[in-house]
Amino acid sequence: MRNVRGVSAVCLSSISIGLLAVALISPALVRAQAGYNAVCTSSPPAGVTCSQYTSSSSGVLDASTFTGADLCAKINSALVASPAVGAVIDARGIGSGTNQSCASSPWNGITNPHPSVILLPSGQITIPATWVLPNYTRIYGQGQRGSPASSGTVIAANSSSFAAGTPMIQFGASTVPPSAPSCTSAPLFGISVQDLMLDGNTLDIIGILNECSQETSYVDRVNLYEIAGTGLYVTGLQAQNSGPYSNIACNPGGTYTTATTCANLNTTGDLRGIHGFTATVASDACTMSPTTCPTAAIYLDTNNATIEDAHFEGFADGILVGSYSSTSSSAKGNVIVNANGAGSASATGPTYDVIEISANTNTTSGNPNVSDLSIIGVTWASNPAATTNSIKDDLTVTTLPDSHLAMYVIGDVVSTTSGTGYSRFTTSTSDVAPNWGAGALGTGKPNGSCIPGALFSNTTGAAKNILFLCSASGWVALPY
Repeated sequence: MRNVRGVSAVCLSSISIGLLAVALISPALVRAQAGYNAVCTSSPPAGVTCSQYTSSSSGVLDASTFTGADLCAKINSALVASPAVGAVIDARGIGSGTNQSCASSPWNGITNPHPSVILLPSGQITIPATWVLPNYTRIYGQGQRGSPASSGTVIAANSSSFAAGTPMIQFGASTVPPSAPSCTSAPLFGISVQDLMLDGNTLDIIGILNECSQETSYVDRVNLYEIAGTGLYVTGLQAQNSGPYSNIACNPGGTYTTATTCANLNTTGDLRGIHGFTATVASDACTMSPTTCPTAAIYLDTNNATIEDAHFEGFADGILVGSYSSTSSSAKGNVIVNANGAGSASATGPTYDVIEISANTNTTSGNPNVSDLSIIGVTWASNPAATTNSIKDDLTVTTLPDSHLAMYVIGDVVSTTSGTGYSRFTTSTSDVAPNWGAGALGTGKPNGSCIPGALFSNTTGAAKNILFLCSASGWVALPY
């Protein structure tokens, strides 16, 4: 040990000498660095208040040293003592790894909350009602969950006090969440939740509701567990540009209804999307006849959003696009990438349609909600459902049972004097939807059955042997 200490001393001396030399040669390179001030407690140095201690930049407040009957009350005291520029409220030392309860929200009684980053301890925190997160508030847990379970952070709804339909965590205040959104302030920014589990205790409630917060507001690495209502609800124009909503796991548990869903993106527009989503209903009793499965894991009823890397088990639809009907309903310009439906006859329920495209319309204009939808990479496998489809398109009455589908694109409506259609393209070979193929046929023509309306391009053909159209009688060369 003496040798090790001796070596360390030599190394530190060398480093100190080197830094001193740099300072003497080029003093401009050595300057004060901006960052967090020292940790502030409820008992800072004599004659100095916590606000003075952290007045120049965000400080770190140790919530365990502040007064309060429980975790949330201590965080509340630290928030009151924080400077106007904001602070990190470190509550990790309060009951870490244990089960504890809060009597009220950390923001109870604070009329003008300062920006904050709140670090929660591991273990379970039971809350009696909604946490309404103010402007520029970020919540960090210690992980979704772990083994032992105390190694992660769980926020649990108190089953005896939570009102049905209310959210556990809400981004900004609103008057009537969420069916008639009415935010009580201008759009908010910078609200986020990450690295924790929300346990709904099988209640018909909402996990996270965002209808009031925009840019730099997001959810990341959150487990939505036993929430029988809606896991994630993003709605209203004030939530536009929010997200991404990423790395989310959702399991409603065994207590669910057909209305139970993991995510609802509704009438918002221009979201940063859902990236990385796993939704599982752990019940093999889920059936379509009679209908007992939750209708959809994700409702996509917004414009210009992306859903990618999503996996579904036990929901009738993995993603249901454009089913919401109202005077403002629309689902345009969305992109779905890498969606997978699966199931196990011994553990989870089936997925009947990985993606369903609704034919519902806007109640004012009468126009279909869905247009310009791009779907890339849809698969399903190991599924106990009697029939499983990668795509069920109600707009064009098309069902694609392909277990692997590279692309399905549906564009704008095409109206004629005798009906309507859609610009559309698919790589499916199941002969239930027109597609466009290509290959070197020479002087030959395509063989086999085809769906009327399909096209085939002969890349080595001559005049009148280049483009083929599928008619009722088979492939016919077009005279070009």
